[in-house]
Amino acid sequence: MDHPDHTNHPDHTSHIDRADTKTPRRVSRATGAAGLVFLVLVFLSQNPPFYTGAGNGTVLHWVQAHPTALYVEGARTAYMMILMVGFLAALVWRIGLRGPVRSGVWALLGASLAIDMVWSGVYYAVAYAGRHDIGDSGVLALAYLTEQLTFTDGLLWGIAVFVICVAGLRGRSLPAPIAWLGIVTGVVKLAGPAVQVALSHTSEGLTGPLGTVLLVFWMLAASLTLLIRPGNPRAAVEEEQTRQDASANPTR
Repeated sequence: MDHPDHTNHPDHTSHIDRADTKTPRRVSRATGAAGLVFLVLVFLSQNPPFYTGAGNGTVLHWVQAHPTALYVEGARTAYMMILMVGFLAALVWRIGLRGPVRSGVWALLGASLAIDMVWSGVYYAVAYAGRHDIGDSGVLALAYLTEQLTFTDGLLWGIAVFVICVAGLRGRSLPAPIAWLGIVTGVVKLAGPAVQVALSHTSEGLTGPLGTVLLVFWMLAASLTLLIRPGNPRAAVEEEQTRQDASANPTR
């Protein structure tokens, strides 16, 4: 007995079209929500004193008195960076990166996440050292290693954001203001370490906080856009280009 073929039925086709339309919207909204959770975590820091230039005695006392805060800080760091990778990976999918460029961005994200997982683990090591009978020099070395690790991942994040935003601007899959803000953020993150070392002969200075502030504003703007306007702009651009090509080359 022959069964009717529903694959070309209008209702079946429209159902597939609706599903294809909903998927990018759902991914965009989930990405925007992840970005906002990341921003909330940014402001939940336990503020260890080794980030504020406190003396060795103050750092030792704080580490020994607040091991739980250090464990929380390590977990917060891990969750933040996982959200960051997910956010940027979703943008890679949204703007349609292909080929070697996409592979390069994946490599940057993987390397950044690896560095930040080590950073998270060092927090746990500082907490462990503070709770056990470990020499003061060992505790201080781990604490200041934790501080210096904050300067190691920004370069990789900056390159990834720069590439994503340039592609989003060229393909019109990101709003121009957000794309340009991301490009500026990427440039600051990329050039910041070299400029800071040249100016002050140290990794500490204005460029690090400036890059962080720009990144926070960029993620806030991008997250709100993905939540409020979760459509698939790349598909809209491709559809408009198809219409223009059809009008420019009418069937004879």
